[in-house]
Amino acid sequence: MTINRLKDEALTHGCMGARQLMTEWGTAPLLYFALLPDKHYLSDSGSDPRWSIAYRLVGRHALALGDPIGDPAAAPEAVEAFLNECRQRRWTPAFYQVTPEHLPTYHAAGLRAVKVGEEARLVLGEFSLAGKRFKNLRNDLRRLEKTGVVLEDYAPGALTEPLIIEEMAEICAGWRRANRAGEAGFAMGAFDPQSRLFRESRTLAARNLESGRLLAFATFVPAFGAGYQSGWTLDLMRRRADSPHGVMDFLIVSAAQVFADEGAELLSLGLSPLAGGDDPRESRQMSLVRRFLYQRMGRVYNFQGLHTFKAKFATHWEPRYLISRPGTALAVSAGAILKAHLSPAGPTKRKMPGNYQRRGLVLAALTLLLLTPFEKTLAKRAVSHPRQWAHFHGIRFHPHLLHLHPHLLHFPLDRTSGRQYLPGGLTA
Repeated sequence: MTINRLKDEALTHGCMGARQLMTEWGTAPLLYFALLPDKHYLSDSGSDPRWSIAYRLVGRHALALGDPIGDPAAAPEAVEAFLNECRQRRWTPAFYQVTPEHLPTYHAAGLRAVKVGEEARLVLGEFSLAGKRFKNLRNDLRRLEKTGVVLEDYAPGALTEPLIIEEMAEICAGWRRANRAGEAGFAMGAFDPQSRLFRESRTLAARNLESGRLLAFATFVPAFGAGYQSGWTLDLMRRRADSPHGVMDFLIVSAAQVFADEGAELLSLGLSPLAGGDDPRESRQMSLVRRFLYQRMGRVYNFQGLHTFKAKFATHWEPRYLISRPGTALAVSAGAILKAHLSPAGPTKRKMPGNYQRRGLVLAALTLLLLTPFEKTLAKRAVSHPRQWAHFHGIRFHPHLLHLHPHLLHFPLDRTSGRQYLPGGLTA
């Protein structure tokens, strides 16, 4: 009991220190999720800490969320300290959703970067619904207003009415059933009215005045600038299956207008996974792999649909990267990050729902396709003996997560030889 109490006190102290550095130095919008209870912290040991790294442990993988928090000039020291900690504990290190500004620091430490997508941002001073681009959106919003859909805005800590929370829980339960999905973690929040995340989130909801039903809601967490709150980051988007078309558009547009009126600078809509054009920082092969997954994995995860939704509103796109050691460690880290997202952010372990097992095919594709052409032997071994390969690299997933199904992944199959041709010239 004493050991657990000391661990809890250390985590609380680490979280408070990370939050203080966020408010002092500012961070990328994603990094509010560094304060979730699934994180551990490695911090500067000086009397006046300059940096902190928030990470989650998945097996033998230490997954840092974003760049080091704090003084940007201390980032090289922070990265080196994190790598030393991982070496001592025999962990595989990785940094998820880092920004381009710190890429030279990771490269100098001998790490490799792979683009994982682009973050959609609304610079609120530039956002407007005027023009031909938003004609259909304006029509949808007017139609919703005519049917009696109104906005409800709940400031952080103000959502305490049990009946409203019950309505939100009902919407979330319906969403989970429809998607055969559970709540996520690591780089996003989960619906939990008892959590600090819920108390600190701002909630915008759409209600039909005629029926009195809550139709949908979206939650937003603070985004920190240097010494002030610069804006908000979108977290949850949940709606009823029978809610009218355009209700989520209504919530995002309303949020942008409300936040802009309050003087906020930024609204982040989060990552659009695998999206974006060719990146000069990544190899041509990696760019082809990312484009292949984005375009051909729609049956597993709707990458293009999510990107289309966010592109309706985004005024700016910023690339985000996964950083890890070169070679297979990069692919295995991608698998560990997927598991971190799909598992709950707490001590209770739950079996992943069936739909998430199917979506685990994304993991299988990443695990194999992120291998470079110089690692063909390892790639072939992963295809022919996925369980043994996964066990060797410390992955403990359901076997279906490491099974490549040709029909789902659309890999060309040579019917004469029976070999499957993968991007980059790999064959299985």
